[in-house]
Amino acid sequence: MKNEFVYLDIQQNNIIMKIDFIVRRGARSKGDKSALVDEDKSISYNEYFTRTENFAYWVINELKAQPEDRIALLLENSIEICVAYYSIPKTSAITVPLNFFMARDEILYCLNDCKPIALIYGNRFAKDVEFYKKECPHIKEFISEDRFNEISTTPLPRKAKVKPPKSVLETDTVFVAYTGGTTGFPKGVMLTHKGLMTNMMQSGDSLVSSLNVNPETRGQALEMLEDTVLIPIPIFHLAAMLVFLLASFLGYTIYIHRGFKAEKIVQDVDRYKINHIVCVPTNIITMIEFLETEEGKKYDISSLTQLTYGAAPISATVLDKIMNLLPHTSFRQAYGQTEYSPVISQMTSEDHVLAKKYPELLKSAGQPQIGTEVAIVDENCNYLPKGNIGEVVASGISIMRGYWNNPNLTENTIREIDGKTWLFTGDMGYLKEYDGKEFLFLVDRAKDMIVSGGENVYPAEIENVIYQLPQVKMCAVIGIPDEKWGEAVTALVIPKQGTTIAEEEIIKYCGEHLAGYKKPKRVIFKDDFPLSPQGKILKKELRKEFWGDTDRQIA
Repeated sequence: MKNEFVYLDIQQNNIIMKIDFIVRRGARSKGDKSALVDEDKSISYNEYFTRTENFAYWVINELKAQPEDRIALLLENSIEICVAYYSIPKTSAITVPLNFFMARDEILYCLNDCKPIALIYGNRFAKDVEFYKKECPHIKEFISEDRFNEISTTPLPRKAKVKPPKSVLETDTVFVAYTGGTTGFPKGVMLTHKGLMTNMMQSGDSLVSSLNVNPETRGQALEMLEDTVLIPIPIFHLAAMLVFLLASFLGYTIYIHRGFKAEKIVQDVDRYKINHIVCVPTNIITMIEFLETEEGKKYDISSLTQLTYGAAPISATVLDKIMNLLPHTSFRQAYGQTEYSPVISQMTSEDHVLAKKYPELLKSAGQPQIGTEVAIVDENCNYLPKGNIGEVVASGISIMRGYWNNPNLTENTIREIDGKTWLFTGDMGYLKEYDGKEFLFLVDRAKDMIVSGGENVYPAEIENVIYQLPQVKMCAVIGIPDEKWGEAVTALVIPKQGTTIAEEEIIKYCGEHLAGYKKPKRVIFKDDFPLSPQGKILKKELRKEFWGDTDRQIA
C-alpha cells in the first residue's frame, strides 16, 4: 500500500534525520504545489525551499553565525516563521521560538538566558523590540519581518552554496524551546534534529493508522490528508510545531491562521475543503457554539476528515457534542511534554471508537506511541504494577538533550533506571489495559502545573507576582475544574491582618506583570491554609474543596 506507514518509510528509505531535509524533500516531490497559505499570500514548495536557502546563506555569510549561536524568533503564525524554522537549522545555529503571549519581562528573561546573536520579530512587536535593544546588548541584529522577507527573497550569488561553518549532525541541538518554570522562570528545553524527526515520524505513523479504522477506506488513508491542513494554534508551541513538521514532510498545503476564530475556521474549511485541523479543547467548545448557530449551519465542512486536539484533555460532554456535529470526522488526542519533543501517548481515532464500549477511556491520555515506552514509578524509582498510581516516566529517542544553562534540573529530570534512560514527567498517573491495549491515565501533577486553555501555567510564577502586593500574607495558586478552560487559574489569598485588598486589584496587578493566560480568573480569600509539618502549603488539600473525591485531579 502506498506509504501506509510513515514511520517505516523513514526506516526503510534511510531518510536524513535533520529538520532542513523536510523542505528539500518537498521541493523535489511537490515542486509547484502550494506549500503555505497565509491569508492572501502563498508560496510553492519550490519557493519555500529557495527562501530557506537564501536566508541560511545570509546567516552564514553576513551574520557570521557560528555553531550553536542562537537566533530568536518573536513571530506570529506566518510564512516568515515557517521559513525561519527550516532556514536556521541549515546553518548549525540554534532556533529559539519565543512565546509572544509572555509578558515583556518574561521574554527579556529568555533573551538574557540564551543570549541570541539575532532576533527576528513581527511588525506588531516593533515597540517592544525598542526595549529589548536597550536591555540585550548581546543581540547583534534585530531583523524585522520586512527585512527578513527581503533577505529570504534575494537570490544567492551565482554558483553560491549554503555551507555551514560546521557539519550539522542529527544529534545537534536544533531548537531551544522555552516552557514555564516551576521556580518562576521559563526553562529552555534543548531539542535535537533526531529527537524531533523521530517524534514526528512516530506520530505520523499513528496518524495514518488512526485513519485506517474502517477496512473499506484503508487504501485512502493518506489520500484523505493529501491536500490540506489548517494550523490556527501558535507554531511556537511544540504541539503545533510537530503537526507543521509532519504536514510539510507529507507535502500538504498548510493554511495558517493567527489564532482560533471559530467562524473563520469553519469558513475556510468550507472554502478550501480543509482535511485536517489541529486545536485545543477550548477551541472545540467555541467551534461547537458556532456550528450550532443558524449561521454556522450554512457551511459545508464534510471535507474535514481529521481533527487533532491536545495540550489538555477534553470533557466527555464536549467530545460527544463535537463528534455528533462532525460524524464524518476522525478524532485524535495527543499527550506529551516539550521535553519529549513532544508526544508521549496518543488517543487514536480507533481508541475513540473503543471508548463507546469503555466510556472511561475518554479520561485517558491514550496509548504510548510507537517507539516510546511509558512506565509508572514510585518515589524510589521502583516500577509499579498496572493500576498503581505513581510518576509517569517515558523512554525513547525523543527525550530532550537537557535544559539550557540548568544542569542540575536536567539531572533531576533525565535519569537512569536499570541502565535505561527515562524522562521524569512530573505527572502522576497509572496504566490500565482494555482489550489487550495499555492506556495511560493521568490523575495529578507532581509539579502542580495547571493546564488552562491548552497553555501550561506554573503556579510559582503567579505566586511570585501576587506576593509583591504588600497586603498579601500568603497565597496559593491552583487550577479548579472549568468546562471551557479545562482548569481555571485560581488564586487563594490570605490578606495581612488589618489590610484590605479586592479581587479585581489582584487580577489587574497580575495582568500587568504576566501573560494574560496566566492571570487568575478568580481570587478566593481565606483565613488560613492547611500546612505540612514543614510549613508547606498542602495544595492537594486545597484542591479537594473544588475537585471533591474525583479520581482525576487534572483537567
